[in-house]
Amino acid sequence: MRPVHLILIVLLSMTGPTLSSAALGASCADDPAQIAQRLQGSLVRVEYTLRYDKGQAPAGGLMSERCPSCGSYHNQTGDDAVTQERPLEAAGWLIASDRVLTGDLFMHPRFIEKTQVVLDGQAVGARPVAYARTEHAMILQLDRPLQGGKPLEFAPAGDEKNFSVVNYSLLNGAWTTTVGGFSLGSINVTQDGVAFRPMSEPGLIVTQAGAPVAMSLSGELPAGDAWQQSPEKWEWIDATQYELLLSQVQRAADGGVLRTRLDLRSPRADESESPWDYYGYGDSESSDATEIETLCVLLDANTAVVLSSLKADVTARLEHMTIFPVGSDDGVSATFRASLRDYGALVATLDEPMPGAPEWADADIRSYRNQLLIGAQVLLQGADRIAYYGHERIERYNVGWRRRLYPVVPGDDEGRFIFDASGRLVALPIIKRDRPGAEERWSSPEPVLTAASQLREALSDIDANADPNNTPLSEEEENRIAWLGVIMQSLDSELARQLGVSEVSHDGAVGGLVTFVYPDSPAALAGIETSDVLLRISADSLPAPLDVEVSEEDEFGSAFPWQQLDEVPEEYFEMIPTPWPKVNNAFNKKLTAVGFGTPIRLEYARDGQVNTAEMSVTQSPLYYAAAPQYKSDPLGLTVRTMTFDVRKYFQKADDEPGVIVARVEPGSKASVGGVKPYEIITSVNDVPVHSREEFRQAIAGQSELRLSMLRMTRSRLVKITLDEPIVDEDAEAPESEAMEDAADEMGG
Repeated sequence: MRPVHLILIVLLSMTGPTLSSAALGASCADDPAQIAQRLQGSLVRVEYTLRYDKGQAPAGGLMSERCPSCGSYHNQTGDDAVTQERPLEAAGWLIASDRVLTGDLFMHPRFIEKTQVVLDGQAVGARPVAYARTEHAMILQLDRPLQGGKPLEFAPAGDEKNFSVVNYSLLNGAWTTTVGGFSLGSINVTQDGVAFRPMSEPGLIVTQAGAPVAMSLSGELPAGDAWQQSPEKWEWIDATQYELLLSQVQRAADGGVLRTRLDLRSPRADESESPWDYYGYGDSESSDATEIETLCVLLDANTAVVLSSLKADVTARLEHMTIFPVGSDDGVSATFRASLRDYGALVATLDEPMPGAPEWADADIRSYRNQLLIGAQVLLQGADRIAYYGHERIERYNVGWRRRLYPVVPGDDEGRFIFDASGRLVALPIIKRDRPGAEERWSSPEPVLTAASQLREALSDIDANADPNNTPLSEEEENRIAWLGVIMQSLDSELARQLGVSEVSHDGAVGGLVTFVYPDSPAALAGIETSDVLLRISADSLPAPLDVEVSEEDEFGSAFPWQQLDEVPEEYFEMIPTPWPKVNNAFNKKLTAVGFGTPIRLEYARDGQVNTAEMSVTQSPLYYAAAPQYKSDPLGLTVRTMTFDVRKYFQKADDEPGVIVARVEPGSKASVGGVKPYEIITSVNDVPVHSREEFRQAIAGQSELRLSMLRMTRSRLVKITLDEPIVDEDAEAPESEAMEDAADEMGG
C-alpha cells in the first residue's frame, strides 16, 4: 500500500544550530509534522533569473520531477519562466553554511542573468562549483552564509529499517515540505542483474526521529548499505575539471560535427506531378531547394554521415556535397554513397581524408543513465555553424522501433550531440524514417536523440542498410514510378455492398474497382481482370499492409469539363489537372516507395471471394508527366509526345499522329490563338506530327502556322501569325533516339 504522505505548508521559519540527530531528539520521533517543521532552516529555494540571448529564448531547464499530486513527470523550462516574467525555481538543501545542494540546471550560462538562494525572505547570490558524476545534483557556492540557515549533518542510521523521505516543492502556489514513509524492503533487479532500491520520489532520507541519513535526487539508492552517507561523499567534478571536460568535448565536436552543403539540380517545372511527393517518409527540407545547409558527423577520416532526411525526389536532384572544417570556407568535396533506409541520413565518401573524427561509443546506452555527460548543441544559422557546450544527463529511456532504447534528456533534441567524459560520441539527433505504410503523409518528423551505438550498427554494413530507391538520379530518371497497370474507380459503402466486399474493404473506405487492365502489365500477367477489387499489398519488408486507395483527383478524367474549357481564364491554365487518370497517383507512389523489384502479394476480391496474386514491383513505361517535352518561346507553347496513358484516354493507336499541349503561357501567341491545355495538335501546316521532335521540326523557320487541333472528338484549325520566322535554337537528337534514351534511363 502506498505510504500516507503528510503535506505541511510551512508558515513559520525556524532558527537554531546545525540540524542533527541530537538536535531532533526523540521529541519528533514518528511525527512527520515536527520533522517538516524542524527542517525549515535547511530547505531553501534556488532562483534563476533568465534572459534572452541573441534573440533566442532560454533553452533547457530543470530535470523533470515526479509530481506528488498526479505521479506524472513535469519539466520546468526556461522559456516558460521568461514568458511568465518569473524566475525559474528549484529546491535546495543547505549542506554547509555557504553551500547548497540542488538539482541540475541544464541551461547554457548565456541565458542566466543571475542565480540566488532564498531563505526567509533573504536572497544571496550563488554560483555552481561542482557537479555530481552519477546523481542529478550540483553544488552552489553562496556569496555569504544565510542567516538562520541550518546545514544538514548526515550520519548512518545503524540497524534502522524504516525511514522517511522529505521533499520540498512548489505545490498549489506554496513551497511545501512533504514527508512520506520509506522502507528498505523493496529491491528492484534489472535483467542485467543490477540491483537498486527504488524511491517513490527523490529527496532527503531521514530516520523516524528525523535525523538526516542520505540524499537521492535520482530516485534510486544502491542495494547495499553504502547509500547511508552524506552527499558530500559522492564523486564530484569541480569547476576546474568541468571546464577541462567542456574543452575536450569542444575539440571532439569541432573536429567531427561539421557544416555540410548539398547542391541540387533545380526541380522540374511540373514538380507538382512528381511521383515522389508521397515517397520519402516526411522531409524536413524544402522540396524545391537547390541548396541545403545541414550537419554531418565524421564516422572516420574518409566517411561522413550527413544528417539530412531527404525525400527521394530531393535526393534524386543531388549533384554535389561539400563538407567544411570549423573556421574554414574551403570545403572538402564528398561523393554520395548511400541513403540509410531506416534513418534520415546520407552516407558520403570524402574525396580527401579529413582528420578529427570523434570516437563513437559502442557501450550499451543504458550504462550512461544518470552519469554526467557533456552536450554540444550545434546549430546552423545560414552558413554559420554555432556551438554551445554544457552538461547533460540521461534521466530515462523510451522504448521505440524494434525495441531500441532512445535516451531522454531535458530540453529539445535539435542539434544536440552528447559525449561522455572521455570525449566519445554517445548520442546524436536523427530522424527515424518510417517504412512505406507506417509513415504519416502530412507529418514532419523531428530529430530524435539516438544512441550512437544504434546508428553505428546500421553503418557497420552500409550496403545492407541502404535504400536503393533514394539515390541521386539523372534528370530523365527523376520521375520514374512503379505501377500495376490498372485504372481504378474508388469505392463507397453502397458500391462495396453491391460487390460483396464491405467487410474486407472497411465498408468501402479502402480498395479500388478495376475498370481497365493494360495488356502485358504486371496486373495482366498476374491474372487481374476488370471488375476485380484491389484491396491491399503486403511484402516481407513492410511492417503493415498498404491499403489500395483511389482519390477523387485520380478519377478526374471521367468528368473533365471539356465543354467549359474556353471559359477558363488563361491565368488559371496551370491549375487545370490532367483529364486522364494519373499514373503518378497516390497508390503508385506508395508502390514506388516499396522499391523496384520487391516481391509483393496483391490481395484482391473477385465475385466476393478474396484472392492473392504474387508479383514484383515493376517500373511503368514512360508516362505523361515524365515524357520529354519541347517548349517554343515564340509561341508560348509546350508540347509533349503522347504516352500510353494519354493515348488510352483519347483512344488513339500508337501510329496515329498528335502531340499533347502541356502548357500555354498567358498572353502568348498560342493563348491568343485559342490553344488550350490538353488539346492534341495533329498536324502543322498540313504536316502530321507524331512527337515533340517532329513538332519542333515542323514549326522551325515558319512565321505562319496552321495547327490542326483536336479537342476530344471535335476538330478545328488554329492560325497563328508571327512577326518573324521561328528560329530553331533547340535542335536535338532525332525523336526516336531521344525517346529511346529516355526509355532506357527509366528502365522500360
